[in-house]
Amino acid sequence: MCAWSAMHGEPIGPAGPVAPDRREWLQRSALIVAWLGAGLGVRDAHASRTLPFDATLLSDVLRAMGGRPTPTPSIELDLPDLSEDGVMVPVAVTSRVPGTEQITLLAEANPYPLVFQVDVAPGTEAYVSTRVKLARSCTVMAVVRADGRLYSTTRVANVTLGGCGG
Repeated sequence: MCAWSAMHGEPIGPAGPVAPDRREWLQRSALIVAWLGAGLGVRDAHASRTLPFDATLLSDVLRAMGGRPTPTPSIELDLPDLSEDGVMVPVAVTSRVPGTEQITLLAEANPYPLVFQVDVAPGTEAYVSTRVKLARSCTVMAVVRADGRLYSTTRVANVTLGGCGG
C-alpha cells in the first residue's frame, strides 16, 4: 500500500489504487453476474419455451403449440426426394398464409421432433431456408401460425443414412 492511498483511504487493487468510478462499475458488474447466475427474470421465459423443444412425441409438440394444425396448400415445403445423409438435409419453407407469425418444422422420427421455430416479423416475407438433421426417413411437417391459428403441410423425407446416430 502506497503512502498516498493509505492517507486518503482508497482501496488498493493489484495494479494500484482503484478509481471510484471503476469501483462502482465492478460492484454493479458483480451484482449483475449474481443476478443472472441466480436466473432471476430468465427462468420464466425459459420454462415457457422449453416444452415444445423438450417434447419427444410429435403429439406433445402439437399440443404445446396449441393443437392440431389445418392442412393447407398455401405452405410450400421444399426438401429433396432422397437425401444420402441425414446430417445436412436442405429444407425451405414458404408461407403464403396471410398474417404469418411463425414457421415451425417438425420431423416425426427425430428424438426431439421440433427441428426449428422461427418468428416472422410483420410485413416481411414468410420464408426460411436452412439445413436440418433428420434421424431417418420420416414425415416432415411445416407448421405456420397465422392470426392465432395453426396451418400445416407435410412431405416424406427419404434418408439413406440417419443423422441422429442411426
